[in-house]
Amino acid sequence: MIAEPDFFIAGAPKSGTTAMDNFLKQHPEIHIAGRKDMNFFGSDFKPPHPYFFERDKDKYLAEFKGAEGKKCAGESSVWYLYSKRAAVEIKAFNPKARIIVILRNPADAIFSLHGQRLLVGIETIVDFRKALAAEAERKQGKRIAPRTPFPESLLYREIYHYTEQLQRFIALFGRENMHIIIYDEFKSDNTGVYRKLCEFLGVDSNFKPVFSIINPPVKLRNQRLNRFLQVPPITIKSAVKALLPRAARQFLHDRLHDLNRNKDKREPMPLDLCRELQREFVPEVERLSELLNRDLTHWTKT
Repeated sequence: MIAEPDFFIAGAPKSGTTAMDNFLKQHPEIHIAGRKDMNFFGSDFKPPHPYFFERDKDKYLAEFKGAEGKKCAGESSVWYLYSKRAAVEIKAFNPKARIIVILRNPADAIFSLHGQRLLVGIETIVDFRKALAAEAERKQGKRIAPRTPFPESLLYREIYHYTEQLQRFIALFGRENMHIIIYDEFKSDNTGVYRKLCEFLGVDSNFKPVFSIINPPVKLRNQRLNRFLQVPPITIKSAVKALLPRAARQFLHDRLHDLNRNKDKREPMPLDLCRELQREFVPEVERLSELLNRDLTHWTKT
């Protein structure tokens, strides 16, 4: 009987973890926590906003109450891989845990993460190039947006240095208890990648979920309106709360969000900046290729 998670999708951000979480939820032999990104492990991150981290063990374990009769249970939290403490804490929690990681081309992932953070009001520097240039100041605690879950999450380049992060998990869990997925392959062959993951988890690999697009790319019409909706002034928030019932407030909030989102794709990263990032990540990608015994150097050449 499963009463707690025995596998963890540990990252990386903007690499398909939400999609995989959704697809695994459909499997009749798997229980996935209803709440994604609880980030229960990773005590090195000290979040100013508890919403982003579930630190209450009872509430965390409550997400697995429906796991009875399932062959395995798990959860997805994209900051485990980046954390320097999560691997040790997961090992202490469940020494036999299995770890799943999805890796994406760092240059593409960084750009995607910046766009997503603009969308939810965590990032306040709209220009991608300027956001990258601000990393040195952000290491000093400067230019941190009010809704940032933890300051380290704005250090875009460091988030995608996978080799050291993977080594922490491999050292504790062993390569045989880790399943590493390459985002490009997941995107091009949902069925094949899903089947191999099911085999790793020991569940029916013939089951085929409904593969749908999760988190389609959007861009904002107005950044100021987005920041207002994400963090409204206390006086306005209190006034609206006094005037409207909860359902009406939620409807208004969601409607304004929808109106402020343009379903057209975000403009691509400037080619010169893309090439600059790719050159910067050459040593990291070479180390990762050696660690995984597979050639990923095309990430630095496209």
